[in-house]
Amino acid sequence: MNITEVEIGYTQQLPPAIIDRFMTSIYVGYVGDEEEPIVVGSIDKIESELASAMSTVRIDDVMGMIGTVRNVYVDGSVLNYMMGIVRELRRDPRLLMPLSTRAPIAIFKLSRALALLNGRDYVLPDDIKAATYPTLMHRIAIRPEYRGSVTVVDMINEVLNKVPVPHYVTSNV
Repeated sequence: MNITEVEIGYTQQLPPAIIDRFMTSIYVGYVGDEEEPIVVGSIDKIESELASAMSTVRIDDVMGMIGTVRNVYVDGSVLNYMMGIVRELRRDPRLLMPLSTRAPIAIFKLSRALALLNGRDYVLPDDIKAATYPTLMHRIAIRPEYRGSVTVVDMINEVLNKVPVPHYVTSNV
């Protein structure tokens, strides 16, 4: 969905029940004045590389990656930390509607993938934090009376600073 088109009325905002089904959202701004000529001049190469990458991905490879991500371990304390974030956001009076169960499911799945991308087979609280923004940005709707005084990023930052992070003690056994 093109946010600019929604803001100026060219495209209708999707209903919350549909938006909630997207696992993540990523804001992509415009390229800068210095980068734009490079993108335009390189478009044939960019499209060729994308087409080449798309033709080399096999369904078996994708299914194998999904299985690998599913094997990433999430400790109970890290899961409780994630749920604490979601519960705290649900209690926020500035929230127009509560987060559905899809929200923590998305954080859970993305945090496992992030851990794997960082070379680990276990999730850290930092993976949860990193997964929180792209999984919740499009799910949080602010009540109209608060829209001028707070942003979604503010709300996420506040809750991440409020919910206690689990700490671990390593032993020298």
